[in-house]
Amino acid sequence: SDVCSSDLSGMENYEGAFFKLLVESVEPSLAKLGCAFLYGYPEKFSAMAKVKGKRAERFELYICGLEVANGYSELTSYEDYLYKFKLKGESAVDYGFLNLLRVSDLPETEGVSLGLDRLLMLLTGRDINFVNPFSFRNFLDSRI
Repeated sequence: SDVCSSDLSGMENYEGAFFKLLVESVEPSLAKLGCAFLYGYPEKFSAMAKVKGKRAERFELYICGLEVANGYSELTSYEDYLYKFKLKGESAVDYGFLNLLRVSDLPETEGVSLGLDRLLMLLTGRDINFVNPFSFRNFLDSRI
């Protein structure tokens, strides 16, 4: 099937179109691959990852079309963090953290976040509400 089969008419911004394509076309196609890494994210979706050549140094691991891990190379300098915080808006700026970065940059750092709930979903074939012991749905079900 066509990977770009999503209808993008009416999309008001790049971010909305990007995530619509990702969820409706890319992720289902990744399911056919079994295990796949998605990388080369545009700078706009870099979160707090380093950017080189307009591409974020971040990746997501998909298994059977489900994102189970997310990793990236962390920003390290005061200037980079200040820029990212300002893009998110004044309320997002963490001045305490920035003051520490004025003293010294962070060491080179990379990390990966693995979703235990996602792994449990894959292993059990159940949805997130079943495997997450803290879900609101589980709370409601226990009260009925």
